[in-house]
Amino acid sequence: GEGDAEEVARGLQSMVLSLYDSFLTPDGSRVDFSRMRGSRALAAYVRASGALREGVSLSALASLPEAGRKALFINIYNALTLHASLALGERGPASPEHRGAFFGGDSGARYSIGGFAFSLDDMEHGVLRGSPQGDARSFEEGDPRLCLTVKLDPRIHFALNCGAASCPPIKIYDAGNLEEGLTLAARSFCDAEVWVEGGAVTMSKILMWYGGDFGASEGEVLRRVSGFMSPGPKRDALLALLEGGSWEVRYRDYDWSQNA
Repeated sequence: GEGDAEEVARGLQSMVLSLYDSFLTPDGSRVDFSRMRGSRALAAYVRASGALREGVSLSALASLPEAGRKALFINIYNALTLHASLALGERGPASPEHRGAFFGGDSGARYSIGGFAFSLDDMEHGVLRGSPQGDARSFEEGDPRLCLTVKLDPRIHFALNCGAASCPPIKIYDAGNLEEGLTLAARSFCDAEVWVEGGAVTMSKILMWYGGDFGASEGEVLRRVSGFMSPGPKRDALLALLEGGSWEVRYRDYDWSQNA
């Protein structure tokens, strides 16, 4: 039932938290994969992740409050990325030829949840981005997993860690801290990844790939991003460009090397 789903989710979240605590560098941006790979803590997590298959039903997950469902899938996405990066090694996201399969292919990262297979793409696009129409990675009409979709909150892009050095750092979310946690994740990411120099704005490619989640035009995206940033000279410079109506946007190359 619903309580079982929450219990399994809480148990996995606490194991993931202890894994991250044990093997993350102090700033939260890197994972010590070599130490983690042979650890008892990882073996225990792998065993426990089997409870997603048997101990959770889609209907129980669907009956969770939306904030709980969103937090659960952010955490499971980050946990699966970590687990699969360790298991698949050279076939992980750092390799351009394996990247598509890692996120969405049958040979890539996936968990069985309530008897249904979920790839990382299913979790991100099907559930957390609300299965947007016209995106081939969305759930198709009639897919039983559609009951899990949540309303798109573009701040999820600052919470999902895809196992690469340019990804946001890993944090743990729950229904109680989700709103504050996503606000902080958006602020810290945009403060660090948005630069204004002269008439040019340089940003992470995440804001190019998913620009449509933040706004219908470049100006809307920049205004949304400015709202995430801390008050200060950088935000003021961005707002001044927006007021002036003229700017150039550049996107930094994405560093896909493993965040280890």
